[in-house]
This record gives sequence, structure tokens and C-alpha cells, in this order.
Amino acid sequence: MPESFDELARALAVRIPRRHALRLIAGTLAATAFHSVFRATAAGAATCTLPTGKKGTVCEQGCCDGAGHCVCERLPYEEATKCCERAGVLAKNPIPKVFPDGPGRNLQRCPNRVPTTNPNYVAVGNGCGPDPAAGCSGVKVPDNPTGASFSTACNNHDLCYGKCNKTRRECDSNFHLDLVVACATTYPPTGPINRALADACLQVANAYYLAVHYGGGCAYEYSQRQACDCCPGCTSCNPPCATNQTCCGDKCVDTNTDSTNCGSCDNVCGSAETCCDKVCVNVQTDPKNCGGCGHVCPSGQTCAAGVCQECNPLCSAGQTCCNHVCVDTKTSADNCGACGEVCPSGQTCTSGQCTGDMCNPPCTGGQTCCPDVNVGRPPICADLQTDGRFCGDCKSTCGGEGSAGCRNGTCTCISGYFPCAYPATFADGRTYTFNNCCQSSTDCCSHRDAFHGGGCNTALGTPVGGICAFG
Repeated sequence: MPESFDELARALAVRIPRRHALRLIAGTLAATAFHSVFRATAAGAATCTLPTGKKGTVCEQGCCDGAGHCVCERLPYEEATKCCERAGVLAKNPIPKVFPDGPGRNLQRCPNRVPTTNPNYVAVGNGCGPDPAAGCSGVKVPDNPTGASFSTACNNHDLCYGKCNKTRRECDSNFHLDLVVACATTYPPTGPINRALADACLQVANAYYLAVHYGGGCAYEYSQRQACDCCPGCTSCNPPCATNQTCCGDKCVDTNTDSTNCGSCDNVCGSAETCCDKVCVNVQTDPKNCGGCGHVCPSGQTCAAGVCQECNPLCSAGQTCCNHVCVDTKTSADNCGACGEVCPSGQTCTSGQCTGDMCNPPCTGGQTCCPDVNVGRPPICADLQTDGRFCGDCKSTCGGEGSAGCRNGTCTCISGYFPCAYPATFADGRTYTFNNCCQSSTDCCSHRDAFHGGGCNTALGTPVGGICAFG
């Protein structure tokens, strides 16, 4: 696995332009005498009458001779398998890879691409990494490098590339979103360890996304050449379609909104997708079309179940999204009844109300009533100057090897040990600071930061006198 990541990093560091070395080899076609020959024009398709008497058949960019056959620049061609384009007569499928000027240029020779009618073509996902059949450079990378499975995201990305006329930008953006969702689903923000694992997962997700963003042009072109026909078959819409409609088969449709002809003829959206402005989207998750076409979520919000909100995935029943975290406002002391409503020290949240379950009997001798760390137990009277369970306040705890307990409201360490403080969030939303003692600043950093790859992560803590104090 390390070798795969090394190769991936090198691939991301240098963008090597890919240029195709083959040249188009044009076959010699025998000249045939025609009763009447017309040249293709830039104005569009011509209409002719076949010998059978069927009217309205269009020879796409070519013209018809007197016998009802399509010709391209005075040369006949078989419209069932060939196309007449500005580059000449081209095969319909797969689109030929014959031009020497790089990824994307071959597709531009076929501006009227439609989903292929080739019955043998099926888009497939091959996990994370390049498809050997495409002949593109790249390395095979793990499907689950951090414990979160990226298989679904990678396969969906392959299927998107393999859907005719899907834009590369759309496929890559959805791929990035799927990777982020995989990390968030595997490591929900329920504590410092999960948050650390989620951070590491997101770093790998970003590397995977950058790999396809900068190096996926070859794979995209290969998939599109298989998924598309260079041009549509002959159509027969009579009368002609309105200016805002397209003739698909024998029907006039609006490719802006038609889910069976989205963006182009025969481009069918998935069962969970809707056609919005010529693009198939999932209105349950798309922040630009949340709940319906054109409904854009405000900045900082995501779309879940067709509703714009801050939390993704969607909070379960009975929970509320507070500061990007799902909490139960009936029991959360930091969000009691509503987001940000914090109960006073010593009180708990019951049914959305801060209740006076204070210490009984009342605290004496300068002690403070603090809620027990364990949910459901009664509050405790503690001396915040000396009690290691509640040192300085009701949310700071001293402990660990080398701890000298609480002195004057501060957690202390025995000689040779260094303090290391870090926060933690419980499942019910309560936050505490744990003050441990470590034998060295290096041990302190690696002990606290092991889940972030080791070392002192200054993004999460601040080195103080050589000691990484997290808080």
C-alpha cells in the first residue's frame, strides 16, 4: 500500500500532457455515378425521400443522392454505422482514436454525440484506479485505504465517465462528494478519536480526487468514445420541432427537462434522478437542485433528503443539527431546548429544560456542585481547588500516569512528566477537558496525536515550551 501512495503522489506532482500519436488513415472509395449529388453544408442536415417513399429521413450532416442514399463530400457512406462530420466520414462507435492532438480533441470531432446503440456496450465500475483496457497511465490504489470504503465512490465515478455526454467536471465533483460522505459515514463526529480519523480519511479522499482531476482526461475520453455514438441515427419528426425542442426518434422533446432524453436524445436519467437544465441530478442530495430543479442551498449548507441543512448525513429522528453536529436538544446541556442554550453549571437538561437537580444536601465549605461524568448519576459536591475529578471547574479532569492531582485549581504532574491537555465530546453533547501527564513532550505529542499520523499537529494544538498542549 505505501508504494501505491508514493506512485500516486508522484503522479499528482507532475502533469504530463498526453498526446495521441496515431493519424487518420482514409480508405480509398470507388467513385460512383449519381443522378444528383449535393455537398454537405454548415447550415445543417438535408431531407430526402427514400425509394420506399418514407419521407423526412435526415442524413445528418450529409446530403442525399437521387437514389435516396446519404453522401458525404460526394462520397457515399453507410449511415447506419458511419457519420458525416467536418473531419470526414467517421465510425459511429466506438468513436475512433485517430487524432494526434490529445485527450478531448477526438470527441470534438463528433459534436453531435448520442448514447450508443451498440448492444454490447455496458458501463462498468472497476474500483479505485485505472481500467487496464483504457491504456491510460496510473496506479492501482486501495479501495479502503483508511478503513472507510471508497469502492462505491470509485465505481460510481467509472459509471459516470461511461455515461454518454456526462461532463468530466460533474463526474469528478460527484466523486469528491461521495468520498467525503464515505469518511463522514464511517467516522461520525462523536468524539476526538473519530474526528481525528475523519481528518485522516479526508486527506486521502482529497488525494484521490486530485488524481482524477489532474490525470483523468485519458480515462474520461476512453469511456466516452465507448459510451457514445459519433452521431444520431436518421430522424423523422414531421412537422419540424419548435426551436426549444429536439427531435428524438419521431418525438419532439425538451432536453432541458426530459428525464428520458436529458441533454441529448436517449440519455436516460437514473431512477433516483431528475433532469435539471440538461443534467441528471439527484434532487435529494444536490445542493444546487435541493428538493427540485433550481433550488440552491445557502452557502455552508448541504442537501439531505431534499432539504437544505448544515448536517450531512441527515440527523436521525429526534435530533437537531447544531453547529454541524446532530444532538438531542431534550438532553444536551449545551443545546437544551434549542441550539446554543447552555445549562448553568450543576444543572442538567431534561425534556429540553435545564432542571435544578442540584446537590442534595447542598454543598458546604466552599465546594461546588458539579454534574457527574456518568449520565444519570446525581451531581457531586467537589472542591475545585483540590479535587482531581473537577479541577478548576466542573469540566476539567486530572489523571493518567504521572499525575500529581489538582493543586490550587490546576492539574499538576510529578517530576519528569509534562502536562498534556485535550478536549473530548461525549455522545450526549457534553464537553470535558482531560489533563494527562506524559514523560516527554515527544511522548505527549505522539500519545495525543497518534490518530493524526503522529507528531505534533499544530493545526490541532499549540506547542508551549516544547510541549504540545491540546485544548
